[in-house]
Amino acid sequence: MIINYFKTAVRNILRHKFYSIINVLGLSIGLAVFLLIYFYVQYEFTFDKHFPQADQIYRITTDMFWENGDVQHTAVSTNAIAPALQKDYPEVLAATRFRFDYSVLAEKEQSKSNIPGFQSYEEVFFIDSLFFKVFQMELIRGEPVSLFDLSNAAFCPKNG
Repeated sequence: MIINYFKTAVRNILRHKFYSIINVLGLSIGLAVFLLIYFYVQYEFTFDKHFPQADQIYRITTDMFWENGDVQHTAVSTNAIAPALQKDYPEVLAATRFRFDYSVLAEKEQSKSNIPGFQSYEEVFFIDSLFFKVFQMELIRGEPVSLFDLSNAAFCPKNG
């Protein structure tokens, strides 16, 4: 019985070539668009899920409205928002601030390079002491509690 259905389908495809090409092309495009949308949504929903309690972590964004009518959506906010959120909203368990800066100049010796004082601009992240309370990450060296203790730092002025 299945062989009879297969023969009938092949005859109809050969008899109506134009409509068959349109149907196969439409099915191919529809399937490709479905897969692209599926993979995009899957990627977006699995982003940053490696953090414990990732469903409780939110990011504050800012919408800037310019005089010419343009709207700029950024993931940047002022430094005062984190303490204000903790103070004004009891639902906020912890709030942290971090900022990255591409313009930090790092000067280091390169053993493989002939240049004696190699200079490059490095990407540096500035974080506050509550960062590891929000993002539970494994440190290579040290403890999150003592990470921001600068009492023995060489660049920190001594009190007294």
